[in-house]
Amino acid sequence: MEINLFPEEMKGLNLATFSERIVTVAFGLTDEIRLKGKEAVFAQFPCPEQMAKNAEKTLDEMYEVCAYALRRVFGDLGPENDERVLSARSRTLDSCFRQALSLLSGKVLGESGGIYRRALIGDSVPWKCDSGAMADGVKLDVAELGTRVEQLMSDVRFYDQKRDEALAEIRALLTEIKAQDNLPKLPDGTDALEARKVDALGSITQIHWPYRSQQILWNAGMKSLTDAAQYFGDFWNFAQKEKTMTLWEWAVIVAILRREGVLPEAEHKAWLESEVTCLMLGTRTKNSLHRAKIVNIQDLMSFFAEGPDAGWEKMQRVRGAGSCSIREMVETLCDYEIVIPDELCFPTLMSGVLALDFDQMMMVRLKKYQIMTVGELLVACQDENRFTGLRYVDQDLYKRAMIQLKTYGFIE
Repeated sequence: MEINLFPEEMKGLNLATFSERIVTVAFGLTDEIRLKGKEAVFAQFPCPEQMAKNAEKTLDEMYEVCAYALRRVFGDLGPENDERVLSARSRTLDSCFRQALSLLSGKVLGESGGIYRRALIGDSVPWKCDSGAMADGVKLDVAELGTRVEQLMSDVRFYDQKRDEALAEIRALLTEIKAQDNLPKLPDGTDALEARKVDALGSITQIHWPYRSQQILWNAGMKSLTDAAQYFGDFWNFAQKEKTMTLWEWAVIVAILRREGVLPEAEHKAWLESEVTCLMLGTRTKNSLHRAKIVNIQDLMSFFAEGPDAGWEKMQRVRGAGSCSIREMVETLCDYEIVIPDELCFPTLMSGVLALDFDQMMMVRLKKYQIMTVGELLVACQDENRFTGLRYVDQDLYKRAMIQLKTYGFIE
C-alpha cells in the first residue's frame, strides 16, 4: 500500500494545478496563502499558462529521480514507471520526494536553491545539475543567500504586521461583545489578550517598531514610552532640530505611538494623498508651497527628506516663504496627524519606494525607471547588466538608493 506523501501543511489550500503546488513549495507560500488567499498570492507570479511552462522547464533541469517524484506526488503520474526510474537506482519515492523538496526550497548544502526559484518565475537556470554535483560540491552563491535573507526579513515584517492587526481586531471584538446584555462565554486566553495593553510608563520595547524607528529611538537614548510621548508629542521638537531625523521618520514614530494609544489622536488628520490646501494655512503660505511644487502631504514629506534644517533652508529660498510662513506651518502641523498606512510604516519588499523616504527629485527619477516597490529597487541595484543595472544607468540614484536600503535594514 502506497503512503500518501502530499505535505499535510498544503492540504486544504485548494492548489488545483501542478505548477501551483511546485511554486508554493519553492517559495514557502503555505502560511501566506492561508492568510491572504491563493488569488492574492499568485497575482505576483506569471500567468497560469506561463507558470506551467516555467514549472516544466524547472523540472527538466533537476535530477531525473527528483523530477519524477514531484510529478508522482504533485502531478497525475501513476506508479507504473517506479521500477524503471526508482528501483533501478535503489531509490524510494519517499527519499526522492524529500530531496526534491529540499532542492526547490534551497535547503541542500552546496546547492544554490535559488536557481529553481528563478526558473519558476521565468529567469534562465545558470547551470544544470548532474549526478556528481552533490558529491563534488558547488560554490555557494552569496547573492542568492542574500536574496533569501531579504525574503525572510520581509516575511518577518509581514507576519508581525498581521499579528498586530489580528490583536487589534480581537480587542475591538471583545469590546463589542462585552457591550451586549447576553454576554457569551469567551474563548480561553481572551482575557489575557484584552489585558495586553501598552503601559505608558513602561519600556519602548513593548511596541513592535520598524527597523529604522528602533534605531532612532535607541540613538536618542529613549528607554520609556513616557520619554517618547513627551518628545514626539510636540512637533516643535522636530522643527528645531538640525539632522536628527526626517519628517517621514518623525511621522512614522508618531503614527505608531498613536496607534498604540501612547499619544492621543490629533485634532485634525491629513493623508499622504491629501492636498496641502486642506491644511489651515494662510494664502501667502499656501502660495509659497505651490511655488515649491508641494502639492500634497507626500510632497511635503519628501521636501524634508534631508532633515528639518535642510528643509527649512530650502523653504526660505522660496519666494514669499519668510520666517512667519515657516512658523505658521509648524504651528499648523502641530494640530495634524499625518496618517501613514502600516505597509509604509513597516516596509517590506512589496511596499512602495515612498517607504524609504526619498526626496522629490529622487522620487521623480525612480518613477522614470518604473521602480515602484522596494523589491524592484533592490533588484535594480543588484542588476549587473550594463544597460539596465541602476549602478550603470544612474550612478547618483544608485548610491542614494543603497544608502536608503541600508538605513531601512534591507541590506547590510
